[in-house]
Amino acid sequence: MKLKEFLQDHFAFLVVNGCAFFLIAAILSVQRIRFLTIFVLFFIWFVPLLSYMAIQFCREKRFLDELDSLSQSLDQVYLLSEVITPPTYAEGQVYYRALKRAGRSMLERVNEYAAAQKEYQEYVETWVHEIKTPIASAQLIIDNHKDHITRAIHTELRQIDDYVEQALYYAKSSTVNTDYQIRPCDLAQLTKDAITRNASDLIRKNFSVEVSQVCGIVYTDSKWIAFILNQIIGNALKYCREEERKLQISSQMEKNCTVLSVWDNGIGIPVQDQSKVFEKGFTGENGRRFGKSTGIGLYLCKKLCGCLGIGITLESEVGKGTSIHLIFPIGELHSAVKGSR
Repeated sequence: MKLKEFLQDHFAFLVVNGCAFFLIAAILSVQRIRFLTIFVLFFIWFVPLLSYMAIQFCREKRFLDELDSLSQSLDQVYLLSEVITPPTYAEGQVYYRALKRAGRSMLERVNEYAAAQKEYQEYVETWVHEIKTPIASAQLIIDNHKDHITRAIHTELRQIDDYVEQALYYAKSSTVNTDYQIRPCDLAQLTKDAITRNASDLIRKNFSVEVSQVCGIVYTDSKWIAFILNQIIGNALKYCREEERKLQISSQMEKNCTVLSVWDNGIGIPVQDQSKVFEKGFTGENGRRFGKSTGIGLYLCKKLCGCLGIGITLESEVGKGTSIHLIFPIGELHSAVKGSR
């Protein structure tokens, strides 16, 4: 709060006092009261008045400056009344009580929302685990009765399983910060598991798969990385070209990181869409052309990578393919986890 703002706020009060004094001074002058007496009256009138206003300004400035500063720095602004110093003047105390009531109301709403979110997440997790049982049973039946019909059913069943898993990870994405474990993981094994999971679809679509120089240990959560790789390979399967389909996975050690690259020679992504592919719900031109995109897969990849401290970048050229890079940092966290083994 600035002095100018305070004076503007009390301008009417000062004008009324000034007019009242000059009216009295005029009356006293008519009565031929000495100028010295009028000056003493001026002193008695305005010195206490201005002193009171100075004290009031200091109290208001202290409270309002703290209020403004905390409201900009706090992540959860509704907790403002819990950390701010209670004001010592009446008007400020009214504001403070209003803040307390607003904060309490907001906290109740936040708790209600958190409880509802937790209940929803628990329901989705339970539903996913329940639905996986009939999916596994159907898969077992298909494995025991293989023909061209069951192979087609197997393909659709895999898609159902992938979408069910995506629903689970989406429901859990809001609490991912508490649901991962950083462990040393063999990059080659992670890659092998991802290819094995998608092997039947890669074979069915006649993909040529090449894994070159994938090696090294990275510190991450194997479960989340498996999901991320599955989404990336799934996109390669979804947006492949008509002939000579290729998938290449490689890794490269750099000074401060290990980069795992997944490249496919699919249809590619238009330049205008590349900056938005990690946004929630974005489908882009390819999604409109092929009607296969949900706009969730790469969004989840980006979000999970952010929580794990992994970088993710994309390069693409229409008609030539797409390359996605997972960047595993090597730094203090890497050294700390490695040293604790």
